[in-house]
Amino acid sequence: MAPDIRPIVCDTNIWYKLSDGRIPIIHAEDKTLKLTHITGYEFCSTMNAIRDYDQLRKAVIAMWRFSFGNHPYPPLEHIKMVSGYKPNKGQWEHIRHLLGIVVSNEKPNSAFKEIAKEAYNDFASSKRQDAQWFNDFIADQREKNKVRLKALSKPISEYKKRMALPSARQHHLEKTKELINSWLPEISINWEAVELFVLTFDEWIFQLEIQSNLKMNASDWDDVLNLIYVGPNCLYWTDDHKKTKAFLINAGCENYLYNP
Repeated sequence: MAPDIRPIVCDTNIWYKLSDGRIPIIHAEDKTLKLTHITGYEFCSTMNAIRDYDQLRKAVIAMWRFSFGNHPYPPLEHIKMVSGYKPNKGQWEHIRHLLGIVVSNEKPNSAFKEIAKEAYNDFASSKRQDAQWFNDFIADQREKNKVRLKALSKPISEYKKRMALPSARQHHLEKTKELINSWLPEISINWEAVELFVLTFDEWIFQLEIQSNLKMNASDWDDVLNLIYVGPNCLYWTDDHKKTKAFLINAGCENYLYNP
């Protein structure tokens, strides 16, 4: 059997686990592992730069060692690119510069720590706002569903049953695409190129609608956005058995997972 040479987009934690032996390096050798803008930005704005610099540095070194190529554009700019539009460059060169400083310096100086702390605060604030906006949107959707069901004298279980119908889920998916379109109204999105992201994001929305206690936090938001970089002929490698991976499988996309 010929080796599988499809590019593999990695979750940020893969680089940490390769660096400390929790994932044997044999699983990364001879693979085409890809670094994304999401991961690079996370490395540049993590509190590990202050709390455990050595751990961060080892993870960044593992990333440079095992990655072959990268996806340098921010998530929405990447959608533009795969849809045939010119993307904006973003901060990739600055990210590469900062990661190079980490690799070159065994110990951080005080100036680096201050820069890292400021970057983390900016990053955390931005991601909290993103997640809050989305959770507010979901709360509105839940309320609309409650009103509809109350008018029909139906319990939430009836909504779950109806959503099991292929026609209902297809309608739900179209509504999810409308939401994504609202982020990039100036382009015609190539949906096939971002299939994994769209289907998993749609499943996230559905689960949030039916699970009143479920929330999307900033880390979840990044996990979902990272899927934008996983094209039709790519795989996704995550070692986290959390919400996004479970919803990816629920969405029928297990074929995208790299399972060494």
